[in-house]
Amino acid sequence: MLRSRRGLRGFTLIELLVVIAIIAVLIALLLPAVQQAREAARRTQCKNNLKQLGLAMHNYHDTHQIFPYNSLETIYWTAQQKGTQLTMILPYIDQAGFYNAIDFNTFNAETISIRGKPVYQLVVTAFLCPSYGGPSQRPGDLRAMTNYAPSMGAQQMDSPNACQRYSPYGGYGPNGFFNNGSVGHGNTMDIGQISGIFGRMTPAAKMAQITDGTSNTILMGEVRPDCSDHIYNGWFHNNSLWTATTPPVNFPTCPESPVLADQCNRTDTWNTSQGFKSQHAGGAHFVLCDGSVKFLGDNIDYATYQKLGDRRDGKQVGEF
Repeated sequence: MLRSRRGLRGFTLIELLVVIAIIAVLIALLLPAVQQAREAARRTQCKNNLKQLGLAMHNYHDTHQIFPYNSLETIYWTAQQKGTQLTMILPYIDQAGFYNAIDFNTFNAETISIRGKPVYQLVVTAFLCPSYGGPSQRPGDLRAMTNYAPSMGAQQMDSPNACQRYSPYGGYGPNGFFNNGSVGHGNTMDIGQISGIFGRMTPAAKMAQITDGTSNTILMGEVRPDCSDHIYNGWFHNNSLWTATTPPVNFPTCPESPVLADQCNRTDTWNTSQGFKSQHAGGAHFVLCDGSVKFLGDNIDYATYQKLGDRRDGKQVGEF
């Protein structure tokens, strides 16, 4: 019995530390894989959201023979607040009850409350990408955000400050990349002066006006509201979602962006901030006018990107 007891011993301190170190290494190897799997799931859900919004746009067009339009009717910004293109497709994303509760006969639909909240404060989960790390509501007035916006295409987008990289003075032509988006910021009631499918004001295109083909024209894409002073107005505000392909995908105008000497990284530099952005690594999701969803990389050829934005430039897109 004495000999047997002497033969039993526990872990030494060194052995215990080795075991702990091995476990720590395994956890360190496992965590990135878990995070990648979670991001892959979030990315898939984000893609599916955009797919459903694209289908809703198509269903709206089937009903009304035109894509949904924004409610902005004047450039003096005091027009009726009756919502954006996203407001118009609420009945087509299983939100008919929400849509029917909005009194569009009032001068300003933002004054209407639903379930005790102003309509513009109501978060619609279908408008949010799970990968987005920003707020779902703007601090202060609690405006509900969106991570998806309609496209004005290769529109003329002037800058209010020193940044002229993608403005008409930056070298892409006096009236937009192909002279089809001839009015700055889409401030027109004439769809003929809009490069893409939607204008900043009430114009919207019809299928017949997409002469480049529905598989070669962007309908909507991802946005980051915290990276733009206007998109930060939320999904309902009619001076929010005038978004163009003019700036490259994921141009850095976000809070974490580096300070640039030409001020192109500011949220109020509209020829860079009113563009499509995401928190996915390497690019952003877009839904084309045929309903297909594509992931376009940050490094997509700029001219190709503008061709995808424009609905009638008549140019070959090629591979993208």
